[in-house]
Amino acid sequence: MKNFGDQNNVTKTILHCLHLTTTSPLPAPLASGVILFLSALLMSTTISCQDDRQSDKPQEEIVTTLPDSTELTISILHDSLRVGHLDILIYSSGELEKHLRLSGSDCGQGETMTSVRVTEGEKSLAILANCPKRLSTAALAKYSSLPGLSIDFEDIEVDAPPASAIASGLSALAELSLRTSLCTVELAEIANNMDGYELLEAPRIRLTNLNSSYCPFADGEVIPSATITYGEWVNLPYDIGYWPQSPGTRLYCFPNETPEDQLGPEKSGVELEGTITGEDFSAETYLPPLSAGEVLRLSLTVNSADDYQFDFL
Repeated sequence: MKNFGDQNNVTKTILHCLHLTTTSPLPAPLASGVILFLSALLMSTTISCQDDRQSDKPQEEIVTTLPDSTELTISILHDSLRVGHLDILIYSSGELEKHLRLSGSDCGQGETMTSVRVTEGEKSLAILANCPKRLSTAALAKYSSLPGLSIDFEDIEVDAPPASAIASGLSALAELSLRTSLCTVELAEIANNMDGYELLEAPRIRLTNLNSSYCPFADGEVIPSATITYGEWVNLPYDIGYWPQSPGTRLYCFPNETPEDQLGPEKSGVELEGTITGEDFSAETYLPPLSAGEVLRLSLTVNSADDYQFDFL
């Protein structure tokens, strides 16, 4: 297109041509064609002006912000616990506002620090580490739904067990400490008091009637609704002779707070077996109530093939 100067001059020229066309003695078909062409040219010139004016303005960055938002700093202590990933659920007025999932190096060593923009007002936080399955935010959309979150024992890794923390009434700073979901049963000591100096050979130990699932955010006593009849056998590092030994063999389970005076399939137990002079030997007992994160140390004294005693240290 010929350069007529600024856009105003272009518009004036086109309008002048339109005036001449409508007043000139041109044949009607030719005049109509010229008028359509000039009208289209005028429209494109107007749009071009609008585009040029917009491009002359600096483009503003669009930033999505929460109304009346503030920054919430979250500190999560987990000491020696190995954390592969963290789910952070932030609730406002009982409704899920944000779900953060951190993994790998973002979880830190011993402590996780992160900050997030949230709406103003007090918050409730639920933290879950090493959950074996991805959380459903639809199922956890309300704070009141947290006690229904359940983890199956057979899905977890004992070297990176699930751990949780929960707190309410938080604003600018949230400081929480994770508590592991697992209990530890340790065979701290084993003594062989048999008179004939017989060996307790190939000893191994396991837990029985393990709680099969655990709800980390539930209140009240943990009473199993279902159990795993036998845990896996763990071999002791050596045969047991006359001198007491301290094998330190550890077994893991979910909490079970069934009262001591209540017997039945809900109570967890421990069983040790081996051989004495070629004959099978077995010793077992019920465990006391165990809460999440608790460590129970026990000892076993073997007096004969049919006489033994467990003690809780």
